[in-house]
Amino acid sequence: MGRYLVQRIALSLLSLWVLATVCFFLLRFLPGSPFLNDEALHPAVRAAFEAQVGLQAPPLTQYFNYLSGLAQGNFGVSYDSPGVPVARLLAERWVPTASLAGLSFALSLAGLLLFAFISTRSARLRRAGMGVALLGFALPGLVLAPLLVDLFALKLGWFPVARIESAWGYVLPVIAMSVRPSLRLGQILALELERLRRSDAARTARSLGFSEKRISFGWIFPEASVAVLAQLGTLFAQLLAGSFFVEVVFAIPGMGSLFAEGLTARDYPVVLGVALTTGAVAFASQLVVDLLLVRVDPRIELTRGET
Repeated sequence: MGRYLVQRIALSLLSLWVLATVCFFLLRFLPGSPFLNDEALHPAVRAAFEAQVGLQAPPLTQYFNYLSGLAQGNFGVSYDSPGVPVARLLAERWVPTASLAGLSFALSLAGLLLFAFISTRSARLRRAGMGVALLGFALPGLVLAPLLVDLFALKLGWFPVARIESAWGYVLPVIAMSVRPSLRLGQILALELERLRRSDAARTARSLGFSEKRISFGWIFPEASVAVLAQLGTLFAQLLAGSFFVEVVFAIPGMGSLFAEGLTARDYPVVLGVALTTGAVAFASQLVVDLLLVRVDPRIELTRGET
């Protein structure tokens, strides 16, 4: 276990380095400057600002300086908010994003349990559930979020159009984020349940006189839950990524809106900070899921950083 953890942490750090490198050079080789849009700045003042933040140094020098600061836990200082550390901005904006992702994750699991309950009722309900899952999975949050705002906020007036000023403000963003993941998990669960119901082991259990209820709750559901659990790390990462667009649509001051603001203002340290923080959380969530899989199913072995 200890060796596996070391391997996974090393792999995660390597992945974060690749992410930082790719994002850094993509941003640096974009035409223009973070201070180019400020027409009130005299060219000499603009050049002084660029020199102050190191933008006039060669790209490789800027890169190694950034990695050196990153190794010390320093994300740099925002260009758009002079003197404000990026770490402070990330800490302030992380709470809304974590709240949205956590609530959406819980709602996705609740939807999964509902799907599991429906699948035990009848074959007709199972097929109907699969049809709904396929239809919902084809509807991305990119389309669902504006539709929810138009219907439930603008036309019916049941929920706020934007921002989270009360508990009601969470409803539409959380639904927009959780529908697709919930239906995807339900689809995986339904396919796994169907496979296990038709397996040789299930037929053998029936021939031995075990009831369908005992077979389902004693073996099929626990076995199928392993396949679902394996997807939870990816699910949480998708929720974090999905929150970026949802936050922009609903004007929520989270990591997604911070990322959009950073791109618009060419605030390189902020964009890199958001990308690296989100990547680190995604890698950590997948590691937690892998460790949980070993606890749930002892047949799974941790070798070479894989489950």
